[in-house]
Amino acid sequence: MRLGLLLGFGLVVVVAAGQQPRPGTAGIAGQVTDARSHAPLPGAVVALNGRGAPPPARVITDADGRFAFSDLPPGVFGVVASRNGYFGSGDARDPFGPGRLVELTADHAVTDVTLSLWKLGAISGTVIAEGDPLVGIEVNALRRSLVASRWRYVNAATASTDDRGVYRLSGLPPGEYLVVARPDRDPETPLLLSLLSATPAASVDVLAAATAKGRGVPERDARVRTYPTTFFRSVPGSSLATRISIDAGADRAGIDFQLKALRGVRVAGTVSGLDGPPEEMDVHLVRADSSLEADPLDVAAAALESDGRFELTGVPPGKYVVTMTARPWWARMPVTVGTADVAGLKLAAHKGSDLRGRLEFDGRAAPTAAEIAQVVVQITPESSPAPNPASIRAQVSPDNTFTAAGLPAGRYFLRVGTVPRGWTLESSLVGSRDAIDAAFEIQSADVNGVVVRFVDHPLGGANGVVQDASGAPVSNATVLIFPEAREAGFDTGPQARRFRSVRSITNGAFNIGGLPPGAYLAVALATPPAPDWQEPARLDALASSATRIDVAAGPSPPITLSIAKVPVKK
Repeated sequence: MRLGLLLGFGLVVVVAAGQQPRPGTAGIAGQVTDARSHAPLPGAVVALNGRGAPPPARVITDADGRFAFSDLPPGVFGVVASRNGYFGSGDARDPFGPGRLVELTADHAVTDVTLSLWKLGAISGTVIAEGDPLVGIEVNALRRSLVASRWRYVNAATASTDDRGVYRLSGLPPGEYLVVARPDRDPETPLLLSLLSATPAASVDVLAAATAKGRGVPERDARVRTYPTTFFRSVPGSSLATRISIDAGADRAGIDFQLKALRGVRVAGTVSGLDGPPEEMDVHLVRADSSLEADPLDVAAAALESDGRFELTGVPPGKYVVTMTARPWWARMPVTVGTADVAGLKLAAHKGSDLRGRLEFDGRAAPTAAEIAQVVVQITPESSPAPNPASIRAQVSPDNTFTAAGLPAGRYFLRVGTVPRGWTLESSLVGSRDAIDAAFEIQSADVNGVVVRFVDHPLGGANGVVQDASGAPVSNATVLIFPEAREAGFDTGPQARRFRSVRSITNGAFNIGGLPPGAYLAVALATPPAPDWQEPARLDALASSATRIDVAAGPSPPITLSIAKVPVKK
C-alpha cells in the first residue's frame, strides 16, 4: 500500500491507495501540474471550499503533486490550487479562470481531479547612459488592467539595476505591460540644493568636502543635468510607450534603456492654506496625461520647507499636475513647463472632506455592541485594483454611526471588511448609488447620510443548467453574469459582486450566489472568455446572445442557457 503524507495549515491528510471513505461520506483526490509541461508540482497548496468542508481545508501536494480530502459530505465543492512562482487557480484552459467545481455523492470518491497552474513570467534588460551602466535605477512593470470599467496601468513589479545596470522584473502574470525606468526622485534632494543656494557658508563646506573626495564640484544651478523618467522605447510618457505582451512562463529579455541626460528646469512655489507648519509633507509632479494607478508615477518630488515653499528640480518640458496629499490636506494644480524656470506657483491646500453615515440592520435582533465594534468600514480609491488596496478606515461608534475624516477629492468605493456573524452586507448607499459596486465622487463638500445596510439572509443568486444545441448538458462551460444596465464606474475588480464567472459541473449545472438585487444578463461559453471580458465593448457583444435574469432576495427559479454562438475575441 502506498502512503503519501500531505501537510496543510493545521491539517494532515494521509492518502492510502485504495482507501475507502467512511459510509455516507465522499472524497476528492487528484494532482496539481504545470499547465504547459504537465509536470507534477510538489509543494502546491490546494484549498477546498463549500458547505461541510473540514477546517482549515488546505493541504500541500506531495512529491508527485498529489493531494486528497476525505470524509466529505455530499455536495458541490470548489477546489483551487496555488504555488509560489505560478498563477491561476487550477484551470488548464485559462490562467484567469475560476477554480474547479466537484460534485460529490454519498459513498463516492472523485479521484481524477487535475488542477493546472501557469508559470509566472519575467522581463529583464539593462539601463545605460553614454555607454556606462546606471546603478540603482528603479524600473517598474505596469500591467494594463481594467479598473472600474476603464483601462489603467497598474504597478505589478519593481526592481533596481545592479552594478552592471541589469534589472529583472519577475512574478508577472500574462498580460500587456509598460516598462518604465525611474531615476532617483528623493524629495529631500531639491530641498538640500535650495538650502545650499541660500546658505553660501554651508555651500562652501559641502563643495569642499565633495572636491576632497574626488567627486568634482556639483552644480548649484537648479537646472542640473538629470535623467528623466523614461518609458520603453525611450519615450517620456505612457501614451507613447511600447506595450510588451507576456505569455504564461515567458522570459522577455532585451528590454533595454539608453537614458539621455537633459538639463531640466526648476519649478518652485508655495503651498498656502495649511493651519500650521508642514510636517513630513511632499509635493509631487506627475504628467497631466497620466493614465496610471492612484499614485501616478511622479517626474519629480520635493519636501515642503517649514514656510510651505517647495522646489522641484530637473524637470523636462511638458504638461504636468503639481500634487500634495497628506491627510487631511490635499492640493492639485496644472502647470506647463518649457525651457525656462517656473517660479511663484501658488498651490492652495484644501482640507479633505468628512464622510458620515450609519449602520442599519434589517432582520432579527440587532447585533451586540461588541459585534458592532468589529465592523470595519473602508473607503477605497476607485483606481486601486489590488485585492487589498490601501483604504481609509472609518471610525465606527457604539450608536451605529461612523465617520471618515480628511478624504481628498476623488472617486471611491465604500466597503465593509468585517461583517457581524449571521448578517450579510447588502448595500452601502451614498445617495442612490450603491458604493460597494459603483464609485461615488468627493469634491470639496462633506458627504452625509451614507447608509450601510445589513440583512439576516443571503443575497440572491442565479442557477440553472448549460446545454448544447441538441439539449445535452455541457460540463466545464463558462457562465458569465453581468448587469443589464451598466453604470459608469462599476467595479470590475477582484471584489466585484455584479460581474461573475463560474464553470458548470458534470451535469451542466451552475450556481452563482451573492448577487445584489437587480436585472442581469447571463451567457454560456464553450471556451474561456477573454481576460478582459468585462470591457464595455465585449459586454455589448455578449449581451446579444444573453438571457435576462431578475435577481431578488432568496432562491431564484432555475434557467437554461445554451452555448452562445457569438465570437469572443481574445
